[in-house]
Amino acid sequence: MRLLIINPGSTSTKIAVYDDEREVFSENIAHSTEEVGRFNRIVDQKSFRKDIILKVRAFAAIVAGANCPAILTSRSDSEDSKFFSIALGSLMV
Repeated sequence: MRLLIINPGSTSTKIAVYDDEREVFSENIAHSTEEVGRFNRIVDQKSFRKDIILKVRAFAAIVAGANCPAILTSRSDSEDSKFFSIALGSLMV
């Protein structure tokens, strides 16, 4: 099964694609505090993060075969942050 993993962190977006347990692609996209600071909530970052992810050329070809998204949150995130990370990630697929 091909899995798409999206981890929208506070100052980065990590993306990876796995074929079963084998990683076939990963990228860590850093964001400045100024870039993410202009948004009040993480869910407001949807278009910003989606556009950045889609600019990773290799990612576009690999994600086409993804069967299932997986969104990771940080242990230190608040309950609201975790909820919005999951919501944002699910909208990106």
